[in-house]
Amino acid sequence: MPTQREFLSFGLSEEIYAVPLTQVREIIGLPVITRLPNTPSFLRGVISLRGSIIPVVDLREQLELPVAPYTRFTVAIIVEAAGTVAGLIVDSALDVVTLDERQLEALPENFAPHVRADFLSGLLQSGKRTLLLLDVERVLTDEQRGILRERLLG
Repeated sequence: MPTQREFLSFGLSEEIYAVPLTQVREIIGLPVITRLPNTPSFLRGVISLRGSIIPVVDLREQLELPVAPYTRFTVAIIVEAAGTVAGLIVDSALDVVTLDERQLEALPENFAPHVRADFLSGLLQSGKRTLLLLDVERVLTDEQRGILRERLLG
């Protein structure tokens, strides 16, 4: 029995990544971000979205990809995973793709050394493209969530 799932694909550096659509709340233009002192540089700060304070992560920096200036295509994907809502700054949102879960492949041993594979949960084939499946729950670690709570409440 085929198990179809929808994924949001997005551009980051020269690769195409994807996240399960069930974890995406919305996509917004790059918002005004309030920096928090003494936080990792990839944690850009927080935004206020309809009364909720949401941490924002520069995904390029978190994944240790080359720095690039934000453009008019840069967006924040608001995601929810492991009880946390966060904004992920990406180069561009692309499209929603429907794929069979059987197309999910494990990362090969010695996967591309320039890619932080610990943030990925596999590869997906979409036509001629290979999508890197982002593990949203690993983007904000428990330690980082603790730093946020401390900065916001402390």
